[in-house]
Formats: sequence, structure tokens, C-alpha cells
Amino acid sequence: MLLPQNLEHSFYCKSYNEFLVVDLPQFYCETTDVRSERRFHKDQSWHAIRQLLLEAANQVAKGNLLPHLAAIIKEKVSVHEYASIAHIHEHFSSRITVEDLASIEHFHPVYYVEWFKRKTGKTPRAYLEDYRIEQAKVLLIETSHSVAQVGKQVGYTYCSTFSRTFLKVTGVTPTSYRRIKR
Repeated sequence: MLLPQNLEHSFYCKSYNEFLVVDLPQFYCETTDVRSERRFHKDQSWHAIRQLLLEAANQVAKGNLLPHLAAIIKEKVSVHEYASIAHIHEHFSSRITVEDLASIEHFHPVYYVEWFKRKTGKTPRAYLEDYRIEQAKVLLIETSHSVAQVGKQVGYTYCSTFSRTFLKVTGVTPTSYRRIKR
């Protein structure tokens, strides 16, 4: 379980208690967005992280593994732990419906929208829109593709829709953004 910083908490289990408690300094997790508790399934990578942490604790003089382990833990606890969010990140340029995303999580679409908003703070549509715009920002800075080409690459059929959405999300047009950031 990943808990937000400074959250009072306790735990109890009727069966075998085994917990990996990692109290990472804030600067290791600055870009990790933790709004509420998250639960994770224990898999082999968590076992490996536990072993590395134990080894690092026993052999402090051999070097500091904490930054590397923190990066691994950060990747494991990022928003990607939900299959539907990973699907958005992998297929953001394609048509994605709430029904598609809900079926990935095995939820009814109405419940899925509520669940998604609790987990991310946004509706699936808003999350997808923001993610597409973030990808578009990168393309606008790193490529010389036209605004229309960038819009198509991130999933917008019409340049006007892309430009209007970009302006709504960022406060500037794609062309202005490119000019400012280059």
C-alpha cells in the first residue's frame, strides 16, 4: 500500500502479516501523484525490492542503493498500476470509449467513471484529453510537424478541435506554445 505523506495510519490482518514499509524522502517522490491510498499485489518484483532493501541496509558502506530503489518503487506505484490507465497511455492516439476502458477493469461504464474519478481526480475523458495535450506539447517542441499533423498524431481528427482543446487546456494555441517553448 502506498500512503500519502503525513497520513496517520495503522494496519491489521487476521492472517500472516508481512509488510514492506518504505518511508521515502519527499524529494525522491516529487513527481509521484499520490492523492489517496493505493493497494498493490505482491509480485516477484516486490520480493526483489525487499531483498535489495535488506541488502542495502546491511551493507551501507558499499554504496547508496536508495535512489535506484526509489526510482523502481516510484515506477511501480505510478498511475500505471491500473490496466485501463495503461491502455490510455499506450493507445491515446486511437479512439477510446468509456465502455472499452470499463471492460478492461471489468466494471459497468457508469461505475467505472465514478471509480476513475476517485482514483485520478478526473473523468476518463478529461484524463485522456490532458494526456493527449501533454504528448502534443512534446511533439510541438521536438518536431517540426505541422499543428494539424501533431493533432492527428495525438488522436484528433480535426485540426480545429485539437487547437481549441489545446487552448482550453494550456491557455495558449499550439502555434504560440511552440514559439514560446523553442
